Amino acid sequence: MATEATHDVVSEGKQAFFSKLPASLETLCSLPCGLQDDTILHRLLDLIKRLVVTREDVTASGLAKFLVTVTEKPSDVHTSVVVLALGSAAHLVSTTVMDDDLRKTVTRLYDAVQGSRVLDNSSVGAAFFNGLAFLTSCPSGLQWLDKNSVHVQAALSTLETARSIFLLNAVENFLVAVVTHALAADSTHAQEDHPSRQPVTLSSIQEYLTRVLSDTVTNKPALLDQLVTASNPSNLLLVTSQIIRRLSDTELFCQRKAGDTGFFAALVHLSFFHPDSRIQQSTLRSLINMFTHMEAESQVQLLSEKVLPPLMNLLAEGEVERGVGIAASFVDSACCGDSQPMLTLKAVRRLPHDAVFSQEPASPQLTGLVRIVTTALSNRQALAKLSSTLLHSLKETQNSSGLVRLLQSASAVREDGDWQSLQSTWPPPVGAAITGNIRLLGSLLQCLQNSTCPALGVSDAVAVLNSLLTIMGRPQVDSRVVTQATEAFLAVLQAQCHAGITSSDAGIRGVLGRLVTLLERNLVSMQWEIRDSTLEFISKLVVMAHQEHHVLRQAWSCLQDGESYPRASTIAMATTLRQTPGWWNVFLNDCETTEMAVIEQMAEVLADSDTHLISSSAPPGGPSRREAVRLLSAIYQQSLPGSADLRQVICATLKSALRDSDWEVKVKALEFFELVLSPLLCSDADGVSSDTQRDAKPTPRKHKHDTDEETKSGGDLEILASLLETGLEEALFTAAEDYDNSVSEKACDILLRLQECTSLPQHSLSKLRKRHESHMGPNCAGDSITKPGQGENGSHVSSSCDKDAVQKFLTRVDEFDPAQHLQKLTVSMDEYDRQPESLLEDIVAAAKMAVLAKEAAFTSGDEFDDGEDIFVDCY
Repeated sequence: MATEATHDVVSEGKQAFFSKLPASLETLCSLPCGLQDDTILHRLLDLIKRLVVTREDVTASGLAKFLVTVTEKPSDVHTSVVVLALGSAAHLVSTTVMDDDLRKTVTRLYDAVQGSRVLDNSSVGAAFFNGLAFLTSCPSGLQWLDKNSVHVQAALSTLETARSIFLLNAVENFLVAVVTHALAADSTHAQEDHPSRQPVTLSSIQEYLTRVLSDTVTNKPALLDQLVTASNPSNLLLVTSQIIRRLSDTELFCQRKAGDTGFFAALVHLSFFHPDSRIQQSTLRSLINMFTHMEAESQVQLLSEKVLPPLMNLLAEGEVERGVGIAASFVDSACCGDSQPMLTLKAVRRLPHDAVFSQEPASPQLTGLVRIVTTALSNRQALAKLSSTLLHSLKETQNSSGLVRLLQSASAVREDGDWQSLQSTWPPPVGAAITGNIRLLGSLLQCLQNSTCPALGVSDAVAVLNSLLTIMGRPQVDSRVVTQATEAFLAVLQAQCHAGITSSDAGIRGVLGRLVTLLERNLVSMQWEIRDSTLEFISKLVVMAHQEHHVLRQAWSCLQDGESYPRASTIAMATTLRQTPGWWNVFLNDCETTEMAVIEQMAEVLADSDTHLISSSAPPGGPSRREAVRLLSAIYQQSLPGSADLRQVICATLKSALRDSDWEVKVKALEFFELVLSPLLCSDADGVSSDTQRDAKPTPRKHKHDTDEETKSGGDLEILASLLETGLEEALFTAAEDYDNSVSEKACDILLRLQECTSLPQHSLSKLRKRHESHMGPNCAGDSITKPGQGENGSHVSSSCDKDAVQKFLTRVDEFDPAQHLQKLTVSMDEYDRQPESLLEDIVAAAKMAVLAKEAAFTSGDEFDDGEDIFVDCY
């Protein structure tokens, strides 16, 4: 809504902008030098993209004439203006209807720029090729490029010479766009039985890409060294591999290259042996993409002849990490799964597992490689990098005992007495790399939390939980590791609960006993991160292990913590317990508190009484205040219908939250009031009001449903009245004026929905007002109305509300225009957005200043004087 309002405001100055744009563009074309700050032209291009959207806009703005002027003298116009022209042309190509005249104007511009020396400028080149990329997607764009293949050749030449990353990206985007659209057009022609003629541009690009790969691998081995070792290496091969990788994401390209054995051989060689990891990854991704589009028979042949032989050589040379990674990539492609080559690749992926656990490989031909893999895994970094493959094999083989051993060894520290004994349980070169390996430990902890973890029996689960407790209890362990360990503990415990293993099991019971002692200690840890993660852990734990609820009292005391995040986690814990059936009273009893006392504590938090709870040097309490709103909202939702006083206090408390300095607190408070008002805001089930049904009756005699509707309407009035007593009216309208758009938009949305108010029997607040007045009878005292209701024990009670307050609120809501209000609030403070023509005035002024500066430099006679002094007075 805010974006639309801003757009409307900008559109008001559209005609004024168009009236001044032609003269401004003419000034730029005649400028003998560049502007002092040409970023102002970027702002101009942004406005052109925003305002020029139709063919009529092109004519009114003078853009077509501007492009013609630049076309006639591209070398005489400053490069920044050429960039503006090319950017404008690209915009016209991508957003407007291209008639013949406009298409000719744009293509002549590209021809002129390509034939001039300005294309050597990297900014001009990037704009040039980005524009050509847009041109390929419009009708007849490909045909024009095919006839003017010099542009494609220029792109291919630029790949070999450019050093600007922006220029290379633009060329890459252009070439990918040309090939993608050309293949799609060729496929369409083939389906329509038209004569198929592969465009010259498509052929030349594909031949070039293939030649770059093939020359690098075979004909020009020296080029490979040059690309990697030169002080300023060419980006040719890297960009080429990235282009092929993007093209391989399309099915048509993969199908077109499926029979090109030389192309596949080049991809295999580069992905296996090239020293640059970026080129390895790009070419391997391309290889896998194209592999998945091959027929099964061709896949088997490729694996047998082109993949497995170099892969075995790679492993034999000790490149275990790369070789296993390549094998895993092919296996994960899920192609030709039962073939012998694929089984061999699966066995290669399992080599790290076989080496670590001293097992014979699944494929006999790999036996000689186990020693090489074991030696490679003696490097701690290599072992950590292969951990994902190792853990995958644990899952595949259901080696849960192996997981336990790895966790025990990886989590060990040198101060442990069993450090040496843990090392000795592994093959000699590997033991030192596994024991105390923090990166491996992180992978194991992550594995325990997701589906890659093998199923754990009770004994293995107890062993894992005990190891996790040991990690959580070490004071010197990084807080992030402790957090991961707590999450893993919960995941394992949850899995045991789902498997029917409860806390009554002796092993699990013993673990939980150790856990409670540890939690009590971690709640007073010196590291706030540990206190915070412990609090999050407790709220999840007690729901699974009911008998451990006695830790709640100490956890709730962390509301006085000196850090905001632990306080927020404390309140979040209470919110979780309030929303979990059966746990709120347990919490209140254990903490020896009452629901009203909790509400009062949350009121203190929202009143920023953090200042007297904690030292003034503590961080802001925004997170805790946000959680306080969530807790109060949960209490309100779960409270009994007769808890009028409690609800009144919560509403009054959260009204004050709308004055908070944190916009998220205010939005959450508004969401609460939206929830409270939900009986007024929700829709009828059948979409037809009850009042309409009643009006269709032939007799005015009341029926039961009429009484129900009046009771419903009275309930709506009572909701409004009780909320107005807490100050809802001023709170909503003040929030609608908030400086933060998220807050004002939320408040305006609530007011708009109140206007529509489809849940009320009459479908409008004006009719609710009439119903309100119909409740005013001779028994009403003064300015109040009485509504029947039900107390907690089911007896009828009366509550009065100020009819003038309700009437005033309804009138104010009816008169409020949220859309217009948001438009007023969201008008950009940027002068150029509000008055785009002012940008043109500034451009003309900057052009005049640039000319004066050049003249001053020329007349000064000082070769070092560039005339910049002329600008001093402007600032």
